[in-house]
Amino acid sequence: MLRTISFVMLFCVFWGWQPLGSHAASTALVRAEWNLAVVVDCAPPMQLVWGKDVRLESLERLLEIKLRTLPQRISAGLWLGQKGATGPAVKPDKAGNLRELSLSLNGCKLDPDLSHALSEAAKWLGKKGKGSLLLVTAGDEGSFPVLDLPLPKGDFYCHVVSLGKGSPKMRRLAGLGGGAFFEVKTPERLRRQMQAAWLTAITPTRLLVEAHDEANHAIPVVFDLKRQGAYGERQGITGRRMQIRSGVYNLSWPSGNRIGPGEPPAKVKVVSGPNNLLRTGGKGLLEVVLQKGLEPEEAWNLRLARPSDGSVVEKWRSAPFKKELPAGKYLLSLPRAKMSWRLDLAAGGRIKVPVGLFCGLNVKIKGAFGDLRLAYEARAKGGIVLREVGHSGRTLKLPPGEYDLRIMTIPETKIEVSLHTGEEKMLALPVLGALLVEKPKQKGEAGFTVLDAKGRELAEGEAGLPLNLLPGAYSLKTKLSQENISFVVESGRVTSLAPLAKGL
Repeated sequence: MLRTISFVMLFCVFWGWQPLGSHAASTALVRAEWNLAVVVDCAPPMQLVWGKDVRLESLERLLEIKLRTLPQRISAGLWLGQKGATGPAVKPDKAGNLRELSLSLNGCKLDPDLSHALSEAAKWLGKKGKGSLLLVTAGDEGSFPVLDLPLPKGDFYCHVVSLGKGSPKMRRLAGLGGGAFFEVKTPERLRRQMQAAWLTAITPTRLLVEAHDEANHAIPVVFDLKRQGAYGERQGITGRRMQIRSGVYNLSWPSGNRIGPGEPPAKVKVVSGPNNLLRTGGKGLLEVVLQKGLEPEEAWNLRLARPSDGSVVEKWRSAPFKKELPAGKYLLSLPRAKMSWRLDLAAGGRIKVPVGLFCGLNVKIKGAFGDLRLAYEARAKGGIVLREVGHSGRTLKLPPGEYDLRIMTIPETKIEVSLHTGEEKMLALPVLGALLVEKPKQKGEAGFTVLDAKGRELAEGEAGLPLNLLPGAYSLKTKLSQENISFVVESGRVTSLAPLAKGL
């Protein structure tokens, strides 16, 4: 019956789906910390005149500015590719401690040894657990050695900047490291292209390209990427995650690449974030089923299309049905209900889409000043890749199943919830309290930090504005206080403190 359409849902069991128009997940305002290891080649070409200045002199001034102005979330160090080096030229430190840096590359006049510097920089990155290596070298094909990339596996990358014409060995090094190659052909382009390399080496955006043959076997393929309207070349390797800036990239694939069925894509759009994935080749299975008690009827007619090229795979197909498809992204829609879902089918994968009744979840949160509107994330359990974001006080439509909820209280609240077909569930959290720090009588530092009972930083606040907190014991830290101030927050009550006003 057509009146049942408004309750239709499609539920992907093995691969993710995301309803069109859904909100992006709320995340912390502070971006994830990152580590940058800069290695300067000390080969003879680096000590030659390039334009009006010696390469090393031009580089010294520019790198000093770059290191002194790094974002706060970055830690960085610098190594010189020379023999006998006893340590880094710039000891790795947080960006805030590099603001007064005075950089000297005079040590580069000793005997060159690039392998040792790369190894030491990679060791530091390995200890930090993630990071990028940025190699600055000279454009001399004859002097650049064949190098093994010493980076460990994981979230590590290598980018190469060549001051002058580069070589295939440099491009290879960047490709193996999931990075970009920047060829600075003239001194006038150094500042702009170094800026592009710098931004690439600290971006949190990633791209993974997967390639399969028609038998669903993963195959390694080397391909070229070129960002439209930007500097930098890339030679990617399927199966190797890349650190990459957002934008539209043209792709070039070698002939005889064995990718199939179909042709590999000519373009890819990379959006900001760590989870960009491009699949090419291979096949998977899509299965659409009706939930128990529902009968096949016109209301369940679906449309299937490929957003990448706009092609329609199924113009009008009634559930239930099964269909083998080339791996990739699809748009499955119910035209009469104006509902659409994105599917991501992997090579050898299977998406099972039950059609049935939505559930409703409503999270209710009260504070000392009344109802609160906080974001929360519902993530499906049991291997189901599904994440939706809602806000307290509003009903979030979800398919039935088991979920882990992350509610953005301070500190964060985690709850397990089970939803049954067609159920409308209300969850009420304990009433929050609030902290109110009085404003100082004189102009000055008005910020403060709240810590939990174990001394871990939870949130930052500003004097004069209430900060909602779960009931419990906390401590407060300010720049004016020598010791942390302990306090307790009670449910539905406001805790007032005046450390700034009293200068404690």
